[in-house]
Amino acid sequence: MGTLSIHNLDENLEQLIRQRADRTGRSINHVLKEMLSEAVRSEKRTVAERRRDFEQFANSWTEEEGRQFNNLIEDMFERIDEEEWT
Repeated sequence: MGTLSIHNLDENLEQLIRQRADRTGRSINHVLKEMLSEAVRSEKRTVAERRRDFEQFANSWTEEEGRQFNNLIEDMFERIDEEEWT
């Protein structure tokens, strides 16, 4: 089995990794291997596999709810809040 070293790790990221290890009761090494595996596996997922993550939300609104949502966001995107841009 190979060995990797990570240099100049961001302090915030290191802290998050340590917190996850503490929270799960696992070693930092175990947590890092788990995180790397998850990251690599997620890259290999096809578009269809990623879409399945959202199937529970697809077509869950009635037509009326869809219209109301579209009207709401259309209004939001049409307005410009001048205070936010100055």
